[in-house]
Amino acid sequence: MIQKIIFIAATFFLLVCSTFSVQAQRHHNTKTRNSSYNFFKRADKLTFLTGAGLSVMNSDNIARGYRSDIGLMKGNGYGPTVSLGAMYQLSPFFGVLGTAEYVGFKGSQDEARYVPEHSFTFESDVFSASGAVVMNLANRNMLSRLYSPRFRGAVVVPYLKAGFGLMRFSASSFAEGHGGELAPGIDYPAIATFIPVGGGLRIRYSDQISFAPEVTINMTSTDYLDNTYEVTGWTGKNDNFVSATVKVLYTPSFNRRFVF
Repeated sequence: MIQKIIFIAATFFLLVCSTFSVQAQRHHNTKTRNSSYNFFKRADKLTFLTGAGLSVMNSDNIARGYRSDIGLMKGNGYGPTVSLGAMYQLSPFFGVLGTAEYVGFKGSQDEARYVPEHSFTFESDVFSASGAVVMNLANRNMLSRLYSPRFRGAVVVPYLKAGFGLMRFSASSFAEGHGGELAPGIDYPAIATFIPVGGGLRIRYSDQISFAPEVTINMTSTDYLDNTYEVTGWTGKNDNFVSATVKVLYTPSFNRRFVF
């Protein structure tokens, strides 16, 4: 009888201890989870950015069997890219980005010893505005360091982005020895849509400053960025282009007072 009472008491004691242990573990996990969300509530969510880099086009020089004695990039068409934008973080993992950008392209006709009629010289100016969703590819601990105003040190967070935009462009082209100035393919300035898809690395330098090397593929709805039309190309019939840029992100401290 006494042994049975001792056994029941011991079992009851173990059950009570187990219950307190489970509750304590749940409380710890909840506290940790709440702490993870609290850092974002206190974090700066609005960021301004500017960038510069280089863009290379999939022009119709390539589609027509372009052979190069002057360099593939120079013949295909390339030029500077500059941008301004703003990003707002909806959560530690997702943000929305708005960007205004300028790209200036210039492509060159190939050397005369190749087939000149297969290439041409062109110039184009592209102004665009786009919106995109940005997804950070990092765990919560790393993101807490990225957003925390108290953290000191560098943090590197990879990200992906995808969006939609409109572009306004003008273009002209010239074929030496084959009629000179080529007629405009369409009425300029013209409007086209495009889909920017890319990614990069956001490198935190301080509370306010980050740097982001980024590569973006811009899939356009037009084949007239080079003022000519061709039904084939390396990336399809349209004049798509790739941009490689370095962006500087500035996060002002005034938006810390906004808590969501």
